[in-house]
Amino acid sequence: MDQSYLIGKDNKLPWKIMAEMKYFSQITSGNTVLMGSKTFESIGKPLKNRFNIVITRNKEKFRNLVDKNLIFTDNWREILKSYKGKLDKHIFVIGGREIYQQTYTDADYYYISVIKGIYEGNVYFPFLNWREGGKQKNYSLEKLFKNCKLIKKEEFLDFVAYIYKKT
Repeated sequence: MDQSYLIGKDNKLPWKIMAEMKYFSQITSGNTVLMGSKTFESIGKPLKNRFNIVITRNKEKFRNLVDKNLIFTDNWREILKSYKGKLDKHIFVIGGREIYQQTYTDADYYYISVIKGIYEGNVYFPFLNWREGGKQKNYSLEKLFKNCKLIKKEEFLDFVAYIYKKT
């Protein structure tokens, strides 16, 4: 997200920051990524070196896409249950807004990249009192993660990476 909590522009990231993409790749590689169908369509293919789970209400739409590291489901709750409490299995929720909103309270850890600067776009991070089309003001990461402990903060040239653990 950028400093105004923007996360998307027309189903794409509003920025292309190679160092942030590399960081994302390093932390998710070898793990499972969970995403909505719009996010999957914007990426265009399964992410390499990861098991990809796509949440969709229309599995039939993707019936011709076959990959050993890709599944489509409409039941994200069952997927998350299978990962709960397993220290050797990690699942990263990578978007979009609706998936973040649905899974936010189920997470044990939050990996957040805050892009330095303000970008243009139309999709903002869904805070708990998020309203359709509403842009959030007067929020901070501290408020968003008030029930969490900051366990790591890493400063990069174009972004800051945070890891929070739910307490």
